[in-house]
Amino acid sequence: MKSVADDMFAPDAYPAAAANGRLSYAIFLLARAHRGYADRLLNEFGLQAGHEHILLSLYGRDGQSRSELLEFLGLDDPTIAEAIDCLVQVGAVRLETPSSSGSVYRVWLTDKGRAMQEPIRTISAKMEASALEVLGDRATEFVATAKSIEDAIEHQ
Repeated sequence: MKSVADDMFAPDAYPAAAANGRLSYAIFLLARAHRGYADRLLNEFGLQAGHEHILLSLYGRDGQSRSELLEFLGLDDPTIAEAIDCLVQVGAVRLETPSSSGSVYRVWLTDKGRAMQEPIRTISAKMEASALEVLGDRATEFVATAKSIEDAIEHQ
């Protein structure tokens, strides 16, 4: 019996440009599909994929600095800055600079941002459920494998 893995490595499974990197192409397609799904679910709030992670972090502890969010989420500075700007524009967060330091600012949820908490948690749970529906009891193995690939890439 043929498995999904056999189909993945079939010569016609992906475009010719991916012939020497089918696994990498599969990871690319998965990331693109996941991001697209998140974008569709978050769009009604004026948010994009990734913004929910910042909000979820703030729901856990409001008033974090950008560097704290950077460290917690593992993003680069330009990415977090752009995401925070978008969250400010939609009215989900506000920035406040403490009087003691003119260069460090804190990111605070607004009333609108706090009101998004349940819908954002629901969206996060829906995305998780979609993956778990496919992975089932292989979810732990998938996460460990994904982390191992990430670690290998980071240490190249």
